[in-house]
Amino acid sequence: MHRTPNCNIKRTEGGVIRIEAKNDEGLWYGLGYAHAIDRGMQMLFMRILGEGTGSKHLDGSDEMLEIDKFFRRIGLGKNTKKELAALEPEERKMLDAYADGANAGFAKKRPGELSRLLGYKDFNWKPEDSMMVVKMTGFISLAQSQGNIERLFLQMVQNGVSRDLLNELF
Repeated sequence: MHRTPNCNIKRTEGGVIRIEAKNDEGLWYGLGYAHAIDRGMQMLFMRILGEGTGSKHLDGSDEMLEIDKFFRRIGLGKNTKKELAALEPEERKMLDAYADGANAGFAKKRPGELSRLLGYKDFNWKPEDSMMVVKMTGFISLAQSQGNIERLFLQMVQNGVSRDLLNELF
């Protein structure tokens, strides 16, 4: 169990994290902590990719360099400081609480794949990281949905759906 002034975090018998909080800040702190403990590798991996630093931290291949160039070009983290400044104070408090919780989680458990195997050292989670990862998740979901729609359209054409029905649908 992990205790803070605003929340208690414990696991059920099935291993699910349960957060009991006195306020919204405590809930966001608990969620950040839980994510860092259970999904720390995923969080940091997405941050590394979103920053375009995979070649530095993960793999020095030409393929990774192209992925870095792509993510730097689309600039998911480019305006996060400006976007943070535009948030309402309550929204900013929640992002700060999430980051504090994530940092407490990383202080307790660092993903060994990154720290021991690759020598990664930047386990400090910032509100800007959350903003970038949210954008990255949205971008990936949009690209995935577009690919699914394109496959559906192709399958419909291959299966002989008439042009009139396709025009009506699209």
